[in-house]
Amino acid sequence: MPLYPEKIGSILPEVLKKLGLKKGIEQHKALLIWSQVVGKAIASHAKPGWVNNGILWVLVDHSVWQQELEFLKPQIVEKLNQQLEGVKIRGIKFIQRKW
Repeated sequence: MPLYPEKIGSILPEVLKKLGLKKGIEQHKALLIWSQVVGKAIASHAKPGWVNNGILWVLVDHSVWQQELEFLKPQIVEKLNQQLEGVKIRGIKFIQRKW
């Protein structure tokens, strides 16, 4: 029986899962969808930096925006998690930093 190579797209999800990488990759999608989730106004003042252990770290350009985003944090986490497959962002930490 001849063996045919499988397409990478059909085996990659299982390989990532076996290597324990799927959860981290899925959480990092939060960086890609940030602007879509929060909208242009917030995205122009708050940039996603990285995800570590389910916590999304976001750089904010001014303390006023940082304070406002603290109030919106539960809604932002909920919206992010609605768009991520099978993993969750557990929280967000805001850091005031110019870029």
